[in-house]
Amino acid sequence: MIFDSIDNIKTYFNFKEFTTVLNSVASISLNSLDSKIDLGQGNYIKVMSDETRNQSEIIESHKREVDIQILLKGNELIKVYDSKEVDVKTPYNPDNDCQFYTNARTPHTHVILSEGYFAVFFPQDIHNPLNVVGSPEELKKIVIKLNLNWLQEKMRYDS
Repeated sequence: MIFDSIDNIKTYFNFKEFTTVLNSVASISLNSLDSKIDLGQGNYIKVMSDETRNQSEIIESHKREVDIQILLKGNELIKVYDSKEVDVKTPYNPDNDCQFYTNARTPHTHVILSEGYFAVFFPQDIHNPLNVVGSPEELKKIVIKLNLNWLQEKMRYDS
């Protein structure tokens, strides 16, 4: 998992193809409709509107995708679990690249995502988004879904 200011995102993803991803993100605003933007090669962006909950039931992980989550509006508590802290609710489904969990115990850690920050969740990061910070509020969120194999190829450095 990575959590940092959006100003530092290129520190972690410093390759030319990611600039194209960021250009697509820059075109999204609070007025953008919820949608899925295909970037090719298994990469895409989801633009989502939602509301935080007192206890979000969504506890998930992915095997083929890396999530980069960015808030345009609101504040969100995202809990992160170790595999020993959850039980499998729905086994991995390759069609939606999700495995869902239940019976979460104390999270390993958490982040409070707010405007100007981003969080990256890798396949080992079991995450529980959409939890309240204070009281329920509306969110406008961008989730960049990067194909793990594509990302690993782009981040290889010649020695």
